[in-house]
Amino acid sequence: MSKRITLTKVQLGSDLTVLDFYHTSVTASNLITSSISASYFASNSLTLDVPDSATTFIAQCTSGDCLGQTGSLYLPPVSTNTIVYNIISDGDGTVEISSPDTFAATSGSIEYGIDYTIYSSFTAKATATYPYSFDGWYSAASSGTLLSSNSTLTVLSGSFSGNTDFYALFS
Repeated sequence: MSKRITLTKVQLGSDLTVLDFYHTSVTASNLITSSISASYFASNSLTLDVPDSATTFIAQCTSGDCLGQTGSLYLPPVSTNTIVYNIISDGDGTVEISSPDTFAATSGSIEYGIDYTIYSSFTAKATATYPYSFDGWYSAASSGTLLSSNSTLTVLSGSFSGNTDFYALFS
């Protein structure tokens, strides 16, 4: 089994140029991804699939002034009650999370994790951008199943047959 982690808003020193990422220790068998430009993090996030048991992650500089230097990050185990959802707009409107957390409206996508031992549901909203109108929440970008025609979507644990991708489609 594996889990997905996302590194966002990473502040890196100016001496870093290219990084390799490992889990647990710096060995070839633990390499997650390689040759990631440090400048990539200025405006992007990095999503990685790692073993469920991995809690320590290591970045190793592979070029520049810091060649061979490493830094580590410890992430505590995620509750098995946490489910990660993808809330996706087709670009002709916006999506947002309004509760229990707030994520600003975007015409792209939101990756959102909820621990159902703490919260019983979350709410996503879709808003059409003029001149478009909201068609519904679907299970796929095309040829998906209509999940709801209401622009406000409340997701409970196990609802929508365990679907974790929600596409807001507009026309």
